[in-house]
Amino acid sequence: MTNIQTESKKRLRIVREWLQMSQAQLAKELHMNTEAYRRIEVGKVNIPIEILYELENKFDISASFIICGNVQSDMDKCLDVDVLLRNELEGFEQRIKKYQAEEGFEQRIKKYKNKICDN
Repeated sequence: MTNIQTESKKRLRIVREWLQMSQAQLAKELHMNTEAYRRIEVGKVNIPIEILYELENKFDISASFIICGNVQSDMDKCLDVDVLLRNELEGFEQRIKKYQAEEGFEQRIKKYKNKICDN
C-alpha cells in the first residue's frame, strides 16, 4: 500500500468519525454494503471515484482532502461562511439598534409581552 493510500484511508475514517457515523451508516449513505466500505477504510481496496463523488455531493467533503489532505479549499469555504455570518450578524445588530431607537418601541414591546402572557 502506498503512502497516499494509507493516508487516504486514515482521512476517510476521520471524516466518518467527524460525521459521527458508524461504518454501516456511512456505507448506507454511500449506497454500498458495510463490508465493502470496511474494506476501503482498512485499505484492502482503493477508494472508488464514485465514493469520492458521493462524499463531495452529500457531505461537501472534497476529494482533494481525502486523497491529498488538502484542507485549504475547505478552510476557505469555512472562512467565507464565517465572514458572511459575521456580516449578517452585524446587519442584524444594526437593525435591532435602529428599531430600539424608534419612538414607541418600548410601548410596542410591553404590548406584545402582555399579549403573550395573557394567552
